[in-house]
Amino acid sequence: MTNLFSIKIVLFHTLLLITPWTLYGQANTIANFSWLVGKWQLTENNLEIFEEWKFKGDELVGCGFTQTPTRSDTTEYLIIKSISSKIVYIASPVNQFPTLFNLTALSDTGFVFENTEHDFPQKIIYKYMSNDAIQASVEGYKDNKFLRLNFYFTRIEE
Repeated sequence: MTNLFSIKIVLFHTLLLITPWTLYGQANTIANFSWLVGKWQLTENNLEIFEEWKFKGDELVGCGFTQTPTRSDTTEYLIIKSISSKIVYIASPVNQFPTLFNLTALSDTGFVFENTEHDFPQKIIYKYMSNDAIQASVEGYKDNKFLRLNFYFTRIEE
C-alpha cells in the first residue's frame, strides 16, 4: 500500500511539472492575441489615448497615439511576434530605441511580457475584460519606487 501511494504521489508531481510547460508551448502562437485586434480608446480630461492593433503577416502590429482638441501625436510603435520560437513584445517609443519584452504568462484572458533589465516599465500586462473593453498596465520600479499605471480602453468603430 505504501509503495502504491508513493508511486501515485510521484506521478502526480511529475504531471504537475510537465503539464504547464506542455500547455504553454502549445498556446504560444500569435493567434492567441487576436482579441487585441482593433482600435481602442481611453479618454482622460482633454486627452484621448489610442492603441490600434492589426495582423500584418505573422506579426501583430500596434500603434499608440494621443489626441487633444488641437493635435495628434504618435507615441509608440508596437509589435508582438515570434522570434526563435518565443513570443516577444517590442515597444518602440518615438525617438527611442526599441525594447524587447519576453512573454512570461498567457491565458485566454490576458498576457504578461517582462524585461527586468529595462528602466521602466519592466512588465507590460493586458487583460481582456469583454469584447469592447481591455485593461493595459505597465509596472515596475522607477527611482527605487514601485509604480503601476492602469489604462482602461474601450473598443471604438473605425
